Amino acid sequence: MMWAWLAMIAAALGLFTPRVVGTAAMLLPVVLVGTWLGTLVVKHVAQRTFDIATLITSMLAAGALVVI
Repeated sequence: MMWAWLAMIAAALGLFTPRVVGTAAMLLPVVLVGTWLGTLVVKHVAQRTFDIATLITSMLAAGALVVI
């Protein structure tokens, strides 16, 4: 229910441009496949391994933001 209100506010602010909607539509299959793969992988990855991978990925993303 909260998402509906947020979507209405975003639409009222003009945040849903044709380019944004087109990009979202184009990326929807990627999100669905990623979600499906994530549910398969989560059963086989230890929590410690996930924590380390998340930390390393976050550090790389932060480093990229500093460089850019």
